[in-house]
Parts: sequence; C-alpha cells; structure tokens
Amino acid sequence: MRFTIPVIFAYSSLCVAVICQQYVKLGKSMANVRPSSALDKRVLETVFFDLVQDGEGSPREHVAVAPEPPAYKQNVEDVLYQYHKELWEKLKPEELKAAREAAEHLVRRIKVKDVFRIFKPANDRIAFEDEAQPNGLRRDARIRVWPPGYSHDTKVAIVRVVVPWSIHHGEGTYVLAERNDKWTIILRQFVYYP
Repeated sequence: MRFTIPVIFAYSSLCVAVICQQYVKLGKSMANVRPSSALDKRVLETVFFDLVQDGEGSPREHVAVAPEPPAYKQNVEDVLYQYHKELWEKLKPEELKAAREAAEHLVRRIKVKDVFRIFKPANDRIAFEDEAQPNGLRRDARIRVWPPGYSHDTKVAIVRVVVPWSIHHGEGTYVLAERNDKWTIILRQFVYYP
C-alpha cells in the first residue's frame, strides 16, 4: 500500500474519530469511577461541621459518627424524597438534574459497598467512634452516613445521614455544590421519625 497524503489524511481522520468516540464514552462512564478519598473527606467535613452547629450557629459539644454506614439500602426515590417541598423548589433545574445524578451515584456506591475511608475530621468535636465512649454515648447513638454520591461532573454531591435521638431517629439529606473550590450546602432536609 502506498502512503500518499490523502491516504495518510484519511487514516489520521479515522483515528481521531475513534479516539473522540472513546473519549465521549469515557466521559459518560465517569459517574461509575470511584471518587477520591480526598473528595469524600471535603464533602463529609462540610456536612459534619453543619451537624455540630445548632439552629443558632452555636456549636454542640460532640458528634459521634459510626465508621460504618447504615445497614439498610437506599434507592433514588428515598434519597430524593421531598418531605419539605419548599426546600427543593429553591433549587435551579440544573441543580435538580445534578442532584438526581448524585443520588444515582450514591445508590450505586451502596450496592457495591463502596464506602468512604475513615479520616480524622479537622473539627475536634467530631469523631469516628467504634464503641460506646466514656461520655456515656450508646453505640447506637452515633450518626451514620452513607457514602456521598456525585454528579457526573463531580460539582454537586448528595449526602444522607441517620441521626438517632432517644429511641427514635431522623434522616437528613444534604445537597452540596462546589463553588470557588469550596463545598457549600444548597439544601438541608431533615425528617424525624417518632
């Protein structure tokens, strides 16, 4: 075969088309890639910091977090359940779309048991605790967190938490957006089960 300029051009065009096609497939599959532990840490620290604040912004003394997620499964409808519709209505359409992507990712992470790595939170009022502590906390009084889910572009995250109180519990949903290299809570919804 003789390599003339038209043949080389046609061959290189075909190669570029195949590479571009593979790049598009890779981009679509990025939602299946395991997020870095650093990304999980930044998102979870934002949520944990919020959990040690009360409604007035004054800090709670201590928040114990279980190192393992809740045992029960989640589906996308559970994650996106709009108990307080007025909170969800404040989100822009693109934020809702990204939150759905993040919820789908969270559910996939739960199914494959892709949990986040335990880390030392920057705030010393938050600690991962395996057992009951000297401060009298029962083992079942620890907050439990599912691994965060992320939108395809990893700019929106969703975190689900279970917060025990007395013999009851509440569930929280956080939607966060990365803005100016900082994670910001754009939705916080808690549902308490008596």
